[in-house]
Amino acid sequence: MASAYCRRLAQQNHNLMTIPENIVAPLTQTASEHRELLDEIQRLRNKISDLEGGDTAASDTATDAETEQTQQRSIIQNKQIFQQSPICLTISEVDTGEFIQVNKIWCETFGYTEAEAIGKTSIELKLLQP
Repeated sequence: MASAYCRRLAQQNHNLMTIPENIVAPLTQTASEHRELLDEIQRLRNKISDLEGGDTAASDTATDAETEQTQQRSIIQNKQIFQQSPICLTISEVDTGEFIQVNKIWCETFGYTEAEAIGKTSIELKLLQP
């Protein structure tokens, strides 16, 4: 889903490229990770423009403002979708399995508050056995 979102974002911003899979971040992005991804998209656009002989410097300021607005809308929308989902959703650290985020229905289903779950693993919360 993150890959599709990033591709749509790139297509909406000039239809210039497909984002390589190695820079597509998951939906667990922090604001700074999201900004890094958007910066990488802009760098790639600039490379394409340089290869085509174009100049993107004049539109950089407008593009940066639009990118910031798009980023903020995207973050808000993703948080709302995550929290309002009717199914249990979690975002976990890949290496450790620790919960980074849990939604409201997950908390209601498993009987933990978000504060109790964040930073713990399913095993620590006795949801799974080792």
